[in-house]
Parts: sequence; structure tokens; C-alpha cells
Amino acid sequence: MVNYNFKPKDEGSIYGWYERGYIPHFDGGEISQFITFRLCDSMPREKLEKWRSEVPDDIEFRKDVEKYLDSGFGECRLKNIEVALMIQDSLLFHHARSYKLTAWVIAQSRSCSSYTIKGSGTLQSSPLD
Repeated sequence: MVNYNFKPKDEGSIYGWYERGYIPHFDGGEISQFITFRLCDSMPREKLEKWRSEVPDDIEFRKDVEKYLDSGFGECRLKNIEVALMIQDSLLFHHARSYKLTAWVIAQSRSCSSYTIKGSGTLQSSPLD
């Protein structure tokens, strides 16, 4: 895998990379970011771990993951229009207050969105965290 050499936040700074043991976050002021949520049954953990160890190229790894997610593994609950609308309503709830949602898509097993945190806010202080 590619090592992007992300630098953690400096002490006293609200901007930079940080994590709390599970998902890395980046705070950079008014900078566009992209976030994906996938359903827990959309990809077996074993397959993901196998690809991480076998596919040295980050681009190929991501292509393999996206192709697999598009295959419809799992219950694909986001195909249900009522569930998809709940996700959309959730994404739009803080739009224009805490962040500017610029684009989103809700697929059968995941949701992807592009947004910009408003003002001097941070991801940690936003409802997206």
C-alpha cells in the first residue's frame, strides 16, 4: 500500500490529520473533502485484509474494492428507497449550517459525499464525525 506520510496535527493546532483509533480524519478549514460510508456486510473483512496484503498498488486496491462493492454483496439495504431517503435526509440536515454538501450518491451498499466544513469549524466539531 502507498504510505502517504500524513503528518499529525501539531500541538495547539486545530488543523491536520488525527485519529481516535479507528478512522483517520483531516481538519483543514474550508477545504473540500470526500467521505464514504459502507454497510458492514458489504465486504467480508477477510477479503479486504487479503487484498491489503496482496495488492501493492493503492490504485488497483481501490479499484478492486469499488468493483466488489458494486457487485451487491450483503443485504444492500440502501436499495430500499425509504432507507436511502433517511440517509439523504441525514446528509442534508446540517447542509448550509455546519458544512456545504456539494455532491452525494447513495448506492446499494454505500453512501459517498463531498462536502466543505464551514468557517473555522473542524470535522471533529461537525455532525459528520
